[in-house]
Amino acid sequence: MSDVDPLAQLEVEREIRRLSGVLSEITADVAEAATEQARTEVAFKLASARKLIEQRDQLGTVGFKDAVALDACAPEFEAMKMAEAVYKACQESGRNVRSQLDALRTIAANVRAAVTHAYGTGP
Repeated sequence: MSDVDPLAQLEVEREIRRLSGVLSEITADVAEAATEQARTEVAFKLASARKLIEQRDQLGTVGFKDAVALDACAPEFEAMKMAEAVYKACQESGRNVRSQLDALRTIAANVRAAVTHAYGTGP
């Protein structure tokens, strides 16, 4: 008998299942955040375009007119940037969980090999 704990493998596998569930939830969050990010971007771009159209007969440089449009659409721009930040944070959260899952898969393989070797089961 060895001091290798066969339950360690079950614990690692349980954690893999738990993180897989978390990743599924994050995937739904990413989809929701992406939709919100797209909705706010459309709202900003349309509001900005309308403001630029209003200025078509006015004097001023393109840069100045862009600045006026941005100033007029500040709430839409802020909403877009905040939604973009949430979307990016959700994506990063998913990447972090995937990295944890990769590490756990490696640990699971190592534990499985150690238990198999210690108990003389397997090839």
